[in-house]
Amino acid sequence: MGRFAFLFSILFTITILVGFFLSSFRSLPTNSYVALEGKFKKDDVFQVFYKLKGGQIQEINSKRMKVEGSELIQQIIFELPEIDSITEFRIDLGINSSQEEIGLNSISIYTNSGSFEFTGDEIWKVFRVNPFLERNDNILTTKIISNRYDPYIISDDMSSKMQSLFVPYQVVDYPFLYAFLFTLLFTTILVINPLHISIVNLSKYLFILLFFIILLMPIIDQLFSISPDIENQEKRELSQLPEFSVSKEYAYRFENYFNDNFGFRDHLISLGSKFKAIIFNTSNNPNETMIGKDGWLFYNKKSIFESYTHSNLLTAEQLIVLKNRLEKRKVDLKKEGIDYLLAFWPNKHSIYPEKLPLAMKMQVKDTLSLADQLIEYFTEQDVNINFIDIRSALIDKKSSYQIYKKLDTHWNLLGGYFAYYNFLEKSKPLINVAPIGLDSYSISWEESKKGDLVGILGLSNNTVFKEQIPSLRLRDKSLTYSQESTISFPARSIITRNPNAKERRKVLFFGDSYSTCLEPFLSQTFMDVIYIRSRFDVEMVKKVNPDIVIDAFVERQMIEKIGE
Repeated sequence: MGRFAFLFSILFTITILVGFFLSSFRSLPTNSYVALEGKFKKDDVFQVFYKLKGGQIQEINSKRMKVEGSELIQQIIFELPEIDSITEFRIDLGINSSQEEIGLNSISIYTNSGSFEFTGDEIWKVFRVNPFLERNDNILTTKIISNRYDPYIISDDMSSKMQSLFVPYQVVDYPFLYAFLFTLLFTTILVINPLHISIVNLSKYLFILLFFIILLMPIIDQLFSISPDIENQEKRELSQLPEFSVSKEYAYRFENYFNDNFGFRDHLISLGSKFKAIIFNTSNNPNETMIGKDGWLFYNKKSIFESYTHSNLLTAEQLIVLKNRLEKRKVDLKKEGIDYLLAFWPNKHSIYPEKLPLAMKMQVKDTLSLADQLIEYFTEQDVNINFIDIRSALIDKKSSYQIYKKLDTHWNLLGGYFAYYNFLEKSKPLINVAPIGLDSYSISWEESKKGDLVGILGLSNNTVFKEQIPSLRLRDKSLTYSQESTISFPARSIITRNPNAKERRKVLFFGDSYSTCLEPFLSQTFMDVIYIRSRFDVEMVKKVNPDIVIDAFVERQMIEKIGE
């Protein structure tokens, strides 16, 4: 009886292993598609632009399609690359200024993993027309303004929707059913036993076979790539196969290559990360990301560690140098008639300290933070600098709204809005600009399982953590802004123009990735805004000739960025 139990346990193990093996076959979508369905009566050329996270709408990120005019309803399909970081779409509805009325029935966006479709009035809950279009229900009429023809519709932020379309999908349906059938067939052969092998010997052979299969599977996968590729989550370049040579250096480099590239490695890392997160609520990469309370993830690399533990305070000499530098900057700008504003955006750790894991809380020194040190010093020295601190306002709002992303280092759009609102409120004595009220926006929420900290945690297909991400849509469509060309500007710059904005002054904004969630609100308030992803640059000021210069960076990087 014991022998049969042993044999059964081996067969059961084979079933489980084969089931997990088949279920591991997952594939990422290879392309995404945008489909327009409607009536387009005259020949034309349509174009779909897609904006990437932190980027802008530009020609390189677009697809064109010739349209043959017809009185019949037709579908136009644009094939886009495999990009899950698309945040917005702009659909240009032709270059033929004699185009007749366009009847737009639906807009669909899909990949192998899923799809979503907007039909009828649903379209206009997500997309908005520009001034070159007039809309009557789903009938669009194009028009020429000042001898210019540029009709298009542009979407609201669609980050979470697009991310939901780029999740790995299972290639093999019902993997454990196939595993059971395989084991059933294998067991049938064993029962028939055409080679007349004894149960004792058979058990030994199966055990040895199982051992060698497990041992050889990584090598087999590395040679034949039987498992689907998944994204490397380590945020580093893996070692490449070195050129052969008879040397110790080659042996060392080959070992590094093998350690970085053996079969099923990324799958095992992801599986290990899930196991530690689910069972022990701990991080697989604690030096970079920690798991806090209620599914909150926190960045933990050196730059943020020194910031949230208050171990990056400045010396007296450094404070004097910084004070002199900022005062000179403000005086020089004022001579040119330019107002200067300085701010910092709080770390997630500063707004949600109660969500930090105990291991991170224990590292915090019982002293003031760098931001508090600067505010205290500037106050004591009567420094003539508008150093704007919005921490208390954000802390007040977090009781009513989630304003930072649980799975990311950044705030969400609501956090960006409250930062924008309180920044302008606190800067009123200098520039006197009224922010747009929250009641001017409609707010919707969508589930998201993605974030930069999920990747650092090593989860290739996150099924452990999730959160709700807000979208804000301005009710007044007249304040729609457009993005202008950034040729001759630094990489990742964004330039917006809003001819209907109440505030006509030009803003030059030196910032970082935190400015992404500020962009919609500042660009709806000011006519011209130039966003530069770098520290203060005198030459850029001369080039743009702004009315207002804003220096604003995340708390953990503010000294590095506001310096020179």
